[in-house]
Amino acid sequence: WERWDGDTQDPTMNSENLLILSGNLDAWFYQSLAGIRPGSAGFKSVLIKPEIVGNLSWAKAHFDSPYGRIVSDWKIAAPGQLALNCTIPPNTTALVHVPLTTLAHATINEGGTPIWNDGSFTGAPGSGITYDGADAKSARFLVGSGTYAFTATGTPVVPPVVVNPIVVDDDSSGAQFTGSWTREATTEATQRFGPSFRYAAAGNGSSKADFRPTLPAAGSYKVYAWWTTHTNRATNTPFTIHGADGSTTVAVNQELSGGTWNLLGTFNFKAGTTGYVTITNAANEYVIADAIKFEPVTLLSSYDSWIQDLYPGSNDPAVIGADADPDHDDVSNLMEFALNGSPKDRASRGFTAPLRAADGSFEFVIAARRGAVFTAGTNGSQTATISDPPILYRVEGSQDLSFQDASVTHVSTANTAPAGTTLPDLTSSAWEYHLFRLTGSTGLPGKGFFRAVIGTP
Repeated sequence: WERWDGDTQDPTMNSENLLILSGNLDAWFYQSLAGIRPGSAGFKSVLIKPEIVGNLSWAKAHFDSPYGRIVSDWKIAAPGQLALNCTIPPNTTALVHVPLTTLAHATINEGGTPIWNDGSFTGAPGSGITYDGADAKSARFLVGSGTYAFTATGTPVVPPVVVNPIVVDDDSSGAQFTGSWTREATTEATQRFGPSFRYAAAGNGSSKADFRPTLPAAGSYKVYAWWTTHTNRATNTPFTIHGADGSTTVAVNQELSGGTWNLLGTFNFKAGTTGYVTITNAANEYVIADAIKFEPVTLLSSYDSWIQDLYPGSNDPAVIGADADPDHDDVSNLMEFALNGSPKDRASRGFTAPLRAADGSFEFVIAARRGAVFTAGTNGSQTATISDPPILYRVEGSQDLSFQDASVTHVSTANTAPAGTTLPDLTSSAWEYHLFRLTGSTGLPGKGFFRAVIGTP
């Protein structure tokens, strides 16, 4: 076994691979993850500032200060809910940071009592908790000695999609060859990309190689090609890029610039597999097909891709703008997008439907973009956010047709709508159905009411 503390009295007990952690590992756990730090010398005042790191869903630590034990214990209990329990020893004070990085439109309770709501302190005077402000990362509270149970509830924040360069190698499933190609895996090892490359003799273009990526988002991409060089290579190898705006052919000299990425140009592509690059043997000598790279430059949001498919070539904000209503059905383009409607069809204002459950309670089904996770919001509502593009869904309920403050429960998520509706199957789409129930509505004499509100977080 080995020690992690850099014991110089017995160096045989140390691991050189772990020595970099010497004296810091425990401190990192309780100071960073659990967030226990001195607010002043000797821990007369304490800072509780947990850090939510990666996919970590909880951390618990304690530190025995001169005034007693300090405890910090946080947990992401469910999507949209974070619990922070802490203990502050006698004769000290603490500044507690309740993390908000995973939540939007949060409400914070302490011991079951609301103290903060989406930027405003709601705690009672004399409660022993003083509000010290908030930012995008946390809400801060000054407290005295004691044990505290903070709960933050809100709409889960979906992290933005990060798209890395996508490479299609000649041996990958995205590369398809027709005609006479030879796979070479023994020569030019310092130049080829991956274990092999393909070559074809000069011809009439009947030998063709297609490199087809799966692009996660529409937008503009830089397209690069990789090849190996030799004096018998074509000086006019044709690379045809098939993008959203049509096809463009670029002729390259494969006697030069081998063993590196060579830029063919920047092109627009739709999401998915409709875009690709073709190499043929319509050249003056041997042509090489090794690898193609697609590097994102500017990616369209899913809304931009959706609206441009509906109105190709339009730049008119009265037609393609998020707030526009080109079909004059009193539903904005953004709301049609959020609910899977069509801004080109007045009869398609989004997939929603009211229902009566078997027990007589009121239910409501809506289509929402995949990735939306609904959790309890303010005034009994259910809320969810998506990041591409930033959209806030809010489902509200009423039992008196006046105030939207009745409690709504999220029942289920499915690709198909419940029986009793005529809504289509969404299995192969970017939307899915969410079913809601108006809590306590069983037996109401027809006064239940739902409302879906679409906005930005």
